[in-house]
Amino acid sequence: MIGKKMITALAVVLLLSGCSTTLKSNNPTHSVGMNAGHSEISPNISLDSAKKAFSEYINYRLWWYPNETDNQINFEAYIGKEIEAEVRIYESDPQSAYIHTTLGDWLAKIVYKDGFVYCDGFVRQEENIYPQGDYKKVDTLNIIVETPHKPNYGSSPRKNKMIQAVEKYVDFRCKDFAAGTDADLWKGVKVYIADFYEYEEVVSVWFVRQDGYAANMPVQLTEKNNEFETQGDKGTHIQDIKKEKDFNFQREIDDAVKQFECD
Repeated sequence: MIGKKMITALAVVLLLSGCSTTLKSNNPTHSVGMNAGHSEISPNISLDSAKKAFSEYINYRLWWYPNETDNQINFEAYIGKEIEAEVRIYESDPQSAYIHTTLGDWLAKIVYKDGFVYCDGFVRQEENIYPQGDYKKVDTLNIIVETPHKPNYGSSPRKNKMIQAVEKYVDFRCKDFAAGTDADLWKGVKVYIADFYEYEEVVSVWFVRQDGYAANMPVQLTEKNNEFETQGDKGTHIQDIKKEKDFNFQREIDDAVKQFECD
């Protein structure tokens, strides 16, 4: 599955992007050779939202994977150019839309979930979650590959509540650091909450000490009764960020939706 970075903290609201990859199909797929028109897209997915979701995902990959080595999913050579994208509906998965281009043997899967339309990843024909059976061609989109820029993670009152929930968790962690045996090491620690798409369930948080030690502590969000509960996930660390260059770390703190210091 070719998708987002493992720890992200990839919305075109109602038109967001993510993208996955797929797993294998033993049956060949065949076009029925007809243009199905707007009505053939899922009630929750329009051609416009599918186009925006795919465009957002292309930018996401260019932003997060600037040194992509797989030529089939490397869009760098197409920056500033227009690519053709065929929108398909497969009989095995009529609720999703799939986008095919001449760049490679993959499909981009466009899905709807909880009010958001986004790209859920690239799926390849040799993978077993590749859509089965015949498909209908809905339309052909012309998409200009833009110069990479910070993804449009979006904003909303609901996302603000998600951020506030993460901040409460961070406050708990800060107090825990202050009460620990290494409290002096954690004084003035800087906190970076990485930006995220509202449909995501895990938010990446970095705690950076003055000695260069950087701890990544992802936060799991669960929505219940219009409120968000939090739980820490297993994270990782960088011993000395002053000496060790880390692309994901730098990208996440540069794009942080919130940054502050522990009291």
